[in-house]
Amino acid sequence: MATKDVVATEDVVATEDVVPTEDVVPTEDVVPTEDVVPTEDVVIVGRIGAAYGVRGWVHVSSFTEPPENLLSYSNWLIDQGAAWKPLEPVVVKPHGRGFVAQFSGVDSRELAQALSAADVGIHRDELPGLDDDDEFYWRDLVGLNVVNVDGSAMGSVSYLLETGAHDVLVIQSPVDEEGDAEVLIPFTAQFIRSVNIQAGCLEVDW
Repeated sequence: MATKDVVATEDVVATEDVVPTEDVVPTEDVVPTEDVVPTEDVVIVGRIGAAYGVRGWVHVSSFTEPPENLLSYSNWLIDQGAAWKPLEPVVVKPHGRGFVAQFSGVDSRELAQALSAADVGIHRDELPGLDDDDEFYWRDLVGLNVVNVDGSAMGSVSYLLETGAHDVLVIQSPVDEEGDAEVLIPFTAQFIRSVNIQAGCLEVDW
């Protein structure tokens, strides 16, 4: 079973207004330079939107399911391109279809605008453990090479869909004669033979 604690970003609808680009302060000016976290140790759980008000608040979209799971993580990391750096949320509260937040050291609209469009991440080890061996986080399935039981390579997992009854793997495959480049496979015991995260491989019966 695929556990949707962190959702694919393709499913997130941006609700924030476009932020003016003039007079934007570089993000590096508002985030401490120490404690840089390697990208491979980070799981993206949200994204900062437009500035909210004039006192440093920002809109935040959650990529977790349910969205309020974002509030269970207090050690936020902010994407600065090649690195992730800690930025402490002082207050986070629901607002409209998302949240608004205020960060330590960010007390003006200009500083808030500098954070616009930055991804919010957490350390991988902050995610709750899974109870069963057949449970997986979506982010661990994305990128796995998919092989059919006959040994033929089918491509790799591009993202997952939630249909209600079960999750669906979207496999990015070579374009076939009909021009199709995606294969959709239900993530159920009927079609999934094995998942090997360490080997980066997923075997299907398709």
